[in-house]
Amino acid sequence: MSRATPGARPARRRRWLLAVPPLVVLVELVGILLVGEAVGAGWTLLLLLAGAVLGGVLLVRGGIGGARRAVEHARQRGTAEGTGRELADAGLLSLGALLLVLPGFVSDVVGLLCVLPFTRPLVRRLLGAAAAATAYRVVGVRRGDVVAGRVVLRPDAGGPGSAGPVVGRVLPPGEDPSGPRPGA
Repeated sequence: MSRATPGARPARRRRWLLAVPPLVVLVELVGILLVGEAVGAGWTLLLLLAGAVLGGVLLVRGGIGGARRAVEHARQRGTAEGTGRELADAGLLSLGALLLVLPGFVSDVVGLLCVLPFTRPLVRRLLGAAAAATAYRVVGVRRGDVVAGRVVLRPDAGGPGSAGPVVGRVLPPGEDPSGPRPGA
């Protein structure tokens, strides 16, 4: 059985993506109707308004402020170490706040999962795993595959345990490592 080439089924994927917005609207509408039946129309409208206000406040304070804090953190330390997590958290805060602003209770629950500090790491890990799986699928490499070639380090690059970064490139089998380097 041969493996499908990356991007072999774009038409089916596009059809699926076109069905998502109407399904989301339908799910949100059903959720609003169920909550309205349970607590009444007035409380339902009040809850929807409270979610929108909370989302707006979080969007300004959390998402945008979080991105600024991450950039400032990188400037102060002079490195991007730890900044990736802060930027991911700022993105999740922004996404969660946007979901809270949208009318509906299902989007509010998902938004709260992105916003709350004790659930955000779980969402970050799930989205990271999904992004990695998508990247593997797009590139056509499965986890654990070995790509033919060898890594050649620059002579002036620091090795493991040194203060400097390890810089290298992957050479295809048979290429001479002493040959001209790209960009040199």
